Amino acid sequence: GADHIFMYELQVDAKLKAVLDYYERDEKFISVAPLSLPGGLPNIPYLQHMFLKSKLNHKRQNELIPYNDCFYRNMYLYRYIVLLDIDEVIMPKLADDWSDLLFNRVIPTWRTSNQHTST
Repeated sequence: GADHIFMYELQVDAKLKAVLDYYERDEKFISVAPLSLPGGLPNIPYLQHMFLKSKLNHKRQNELIPYNDCFYRNMYLYRYIVLLDIDEVIMPKLADDWSDLLFNRVIPTWRTSNQHTST
């Protein structure tokens, strides 16, 4: 499993905020960082929702900010980093767990098929 989960908080309900606070404060299993739209983009909840709903291209571009932030914050702390949306999950079908999936299936395949970094 994962050693730690880093999450970004963008307009969450008070009950969800309480749950996130519990796991961050008491369990120390997650870290939650506040997230807002950059520059002059709207950060008032209703306006932000309408903006992101109507400007799908802007929404996609702004999703890169927390991905990059997470990667650069943690690149020297962990050997492996997985960037996932809240609605995504890694479910090993041909492996017993994440470790087996990574070390016995993904890495050997990657080493034999990729001799360079793609851009």
